[in-house]
Amino acid sequence: MIIRKGTVIVYLLGIFIFSSCQKMLDVTPEHLVEDKNFFRNVNDARAATMGNYALLRAALAHEKTYWTHGEIRGGDFAVEQRPDLMAVLQNNLLASYPAMEEWSDWRRLYAVINHATLCIERLPEVKAQDIRYSEKQLRVDIAQARAVRAFAYFYMVRIWGDVPLITTTNSENFELRSRTPKEAVLDFVITESLEAAAQLPWLFAASQPEQPEDIYNGNGVNFWRSGLATKGVAYDVVAHAYAWRGDYLKAYEYCSIIQNNMGLSQYKPTTTDLLTSVSSSGTFSGRDNNVIWALSFRFDNQEYSRAGCIEDWTLRLPLVPKSYAEIYVPKDTILSVFDEEKDQRAVSYFANINDGQPIFSKINKIDNSVKGPVFPVYASAIVLFRLEELYLLTAEAAMQIGLPDQAVENLNKVRSSRGLPDFEIADGDVIEAVFKERRRELMGEGWHWYDLIQFKKVPDYTKITADQVAAGAIYWPVASGALQQNPQLIQNNYWK
Repeated sequence: MIIRKGTVIVYLLGIFIFSSCQKMLDVTPEHLVEDKNFFRNVNDARAATMGNYALLRAALAHEKTYWTHGEIRGGDFAVEQRPDLMAVLQNNLLASYPAMEEWSDWRRLYAVINHATLCIERLPEVKAQDIRYSEKQLRVDIAQARAVRAFAYFYMVRIWGDVPLITTTNSENFELRSRTPKEAVLDFVITESLEAAAQLPWLFAASQPEQPEDIYNGNGVNFWRSGLATKGVAYDVVAHAYAWRGDYLKAYEYCSIIQNNMGLSQYKPTTTDLLTSVSSSGTFSGRDNNVIWALSFRFDNQEYSRAGCIEDWTLRLPLVPKSYAEIYVPKDTILSVFDEEKDQRAVSYFANINDGQPIFSKINKIDNSVKGPVFPVYASAIVLFRLEELYLLTAEAAMQIGLPDQAVENLNKVRSSRGLPDFEIADGDVIEAVFKERRRELMGEGWHWYDLIQFKKVPDYTKITADQVAAGAIYWPVASGALQQNPQLIQNNYWK
């Protein structure tokens, strides 16, 4: 599908209510509103702003794209009875499976970018027509659109490398552009995120000077916690963009800004019990204080998904009525990764560990309120950033710029929360210790594949050789559908 100027995607089921199993780009006309009839009043502005998050969630949840990109190629999860996932695990990304084409297709992310760009361009029209829409509200809403757009581009750079950089909706054919070098796209990600951060609050609470009203869009701080782009989200994207390009001095700077403002953001580390909670609270509810940004399916909004949550692949009997899980962590891997005796995660992440197929139950948000033919359904959030990941990024950056004491301090913030003794500099390679801690703490959260790239360990943990990495094997091929639609695109070199 080519996204054309003149269409604003507005879902009439409500602000966040999306079923991730829908074909989000194959929507029927009654789900769309032409932009000539939109951006007229404050309600339009609210719907358009929230639509950015809903479209991003739809793009990442579709076919569980977020976990396919971030976990499967890394090798910690074994695959059962899914030849398409096995092809991903074996780096056979041109295999002819319907899901493979979906995982290779960036057009859902460009739908996010197009909608965010429309918000940036058109929201000022609302202020001109509706006096209820204040200047401060306008600035905050545009900043949220910028932050979402920047994250979408950062996500795509990690997956495809060079991608078309599109910053306006002036073109009738939104996607018909050639690919922009990834370094230029990262420059845009950083600039765009910093511009967003300047206008965003640390928390959507009345005490924040950037907050446009006492209760933002009719809901209080706990409702919006971790669900909207904030200064912390924008600075986290900046820190990761700098780290991805190897500028660890800048990465450390922006990690430190976030840590130095935790009194304003209210970020707090979480316990292992809350991290793996099966209730409607905890980290994977998306609203725990350790979550910096999450795209949530919310119990209290009666939102749920079956095909869009990782539990659909990882859970089986006796937890849900499925005889096997599509992916699981083998017992040998569990024992080698969680190799320290007091690590609380070794028990809390898994069920039936002694079976031939241990159950990865770290993320386990079954929505028991839904019964009938669609059961089971899930309500776990896609947690994009959380505090423990930030601590470990800070540790990595600190060590890379020659600050070992700060590196170990941040590493131990995570270890102490998980029952482990402090790591000492004399204990060995600090960078290796950070990598291992990221592997343990973030398992199943969509980070492992990027960590293999970041720490230059792809050949050590996969069958991809160093020569193949140099040739571009770490990137996904561009989907054939996108290539056919846009003759200006060129396939990634490794996949030609």
